[in-house]
Amino acid sequence: MDILDKYGGLWQLRTEVAEGSRQLTEVRQELDRLRKDEEELAQRVDFLRYQVGEISTANLRPSEDDDLTLERDRVANAERIITLSDHAYRALYDSFRRSRIGHGPYRAGVQGPFPMERLDPSLSENLESVDALTHQVDELARALRSYRDGIEYSPDRLQELEERLDLINGLKRKYGSTIGEILAFGERASQELEKLYHSEERVRD
Repeated sequence: MDILDKYGGLWQLRTEVAEGSRQLTEVRQELDRLRKDEEELAQRVDFLRYQVGEISTANLRPSEDDDLTLERDRVANAERIITLSDHAYRALYDSFRRSRIGHGPYRAGVQGPFPMERLDPSLSENLESVDALTHQVDELARALRSYRDGIEYSPDRLQELEERLDLINGLKRKYGSTIGEILAFGERASQELEKLYHSEERVRD
């Protein structure tokens, strides 16, 4: 073949064809590499897009899991809480009533026609203490009654809380042990996704 090419004056053409073949091989190899990179890039983009979307859709709030857990426990134990708070309220209310009943004779002795307060002014301080304590007991009883009346057992709300906590715990298993870590993971994934979008454009070009 060498002798024939030289004899026919084809050596230069043969060299050019060989060089063209070599370049074509390199281009094909580079194209295969780019196609492979593009496939891997597309897979990574899809994966990151899924992660970012999952975290974004959840609309997480800092410390939301703590608030939900507290409410879930309160709703789950609503009947028990109502019973206990009602007992506490009645005990305080009865105590308040007794203090009001006993308050009359005390004032009669201290502030009656011949008030002891005139004989010993220090008794006026005791009277003020009785008034303050009676008021505090009354306020506490009212607060307990308001708290008791505000507690409600709702199976539907309990189910909502359980489902929301299950969602958050599922995200924790994937992206971090706290809501803060989950949100930080989503931010990093979003930044990487933005960079890969530009890389994907360069590969296609």
